[in-house]
Amino acid sequence: MSYKFADVNGVRMHYDVQGEGFPLVLIHAGIANLTMWEKQMPAFTKHFRVIRNDVRGFGETPDPAGKYTDYDDLKTLLDFLEIKCAHVLGISNGGRIAMEFALTFPEMVDKLVLVAPGLPGNSAPEDKFDEEMSAKYEAAIKSGNNELAAEINAQLWVDGPGRSPEQVDKGFREWALQLIRHTVDVGIGEGEGAYAQPLAAKRLRGLEAPTLLILGEEDLQAMHAIADEIEHGIKNIKRVDMPGTAHLPPMEKPEAFNRIVLDFLLEQ
Repeated sequence: MSYKFADVNGVRMHYDVQGEGFPLVLIHAGIANLTMWEKQMPAFTKHFRVIRNDVRGFGETPDPAGKYTDYDDLKTLLDFLEIKCAHVLGISNGGRIAMEFALTFPEMVDKLVLVAPGLPGNSAPEDKFDEEMSAKYEAAIKSGNNELAAEINAQLWVDGPGRSPEQVDKGFREWALQLIRHTVDVGIGEGEGAYAQPLAAKRLRGLEAPTLLILGEEDLQAMHAIADEIEHGIKNIKRVDMPGTAHLPPMEKPEAFNRIVLDFLLEQ
């Protein structure tokens, strides 16, 4: 497969475009890169021109020093591709980016799909499991043990609080762990990314595009609380909770995920 690069706000951004039809943008999770969408591409490209990119600081896109916003990076990439309007689908941190993009450039979003999205300014209560695992992750990073750090992140996001690694499909877990390890090895860049202001949690009523919210039932309690906040805040929204998956439904349950998303996007 031949990937492409574009100059986006002074950064050499890694992206891929496949298929024909109305544009569909896929924004990866903060523990992965654009290759997490491999099992979506055959199904989605039958109906859409699919655009996926490595967000700044992930995959093959660097994160040099300087101030930026992810939503403006996406706008610049779509301008480069001469795309004026698209469906936008984002997962985790990518969901946060999708939301901020839709708030900042509403005319460019036809339908919005949020999968276990981050929500700046959210009012979710503390999640003890998240706090404990995050502390272990930081200690592993500080000690230089990237292998352990990746495994801890997998337990947090791939397995979830209610499952052991042995209860998760082996092939899926190995794939996710590989993506996580790559993200850990790339590390934190020098750029100064900023959230859209006011924070998205304060502006949910401003999201007017028809929205699909997807959450894995095995995801963190904090993510369930954020999903509840989003569901109650957005006017035109449909929610689907997927059993048998934690934070990465597109990778863990791709056939079911693809069907849910396509039913929503193709609905007239």
